[in-house]
Amino acid sequence: MNNMRLAFVVSLIWFLHWLCLILSSIRVIIAESLSQTPSLIGSWTSIWDYLVTLAHEMVHVKQRVKGEWGQKVDGTNTWHKKIVSPFTKYWDEPWEIDARAWERYIANRAIYEGIVTLK
Repeated sequence: MNNMRLAFVVSLIWFLHWLCLILSSIRVIIAESLSQTPSLIGSWTSIWDYLVTLAHEMVHVKQRVKGEWGQKVDGTNTWHKKIVSPFTKYWDEPWEIDARAWERYIANRAIYEGIVTLK
């Protein structure tokens, strides 16, 4: 196994380890918040909304770790090493399109695997 592949595998294992820890911690925090002060969540959101948002943001972590979404010193964003126009609208940014494509799948998978419950 060459050094680049080994570094990628180690990074991926590290990322998955922390993802599991974060999701487990979020489950505990949400459960405790709901049992003590339901007003913390707010009337316009639900645990599902928080879970989808967390999944969306974790996709961004994956994008950064894997080098899919980068940022140059001058602030220029790149997607798969290609420069993305600074005039690209938020909804059209490729990293946002990718995160939206995965967020609900990851949230559903967290529920299916028993990492999070929606009680």
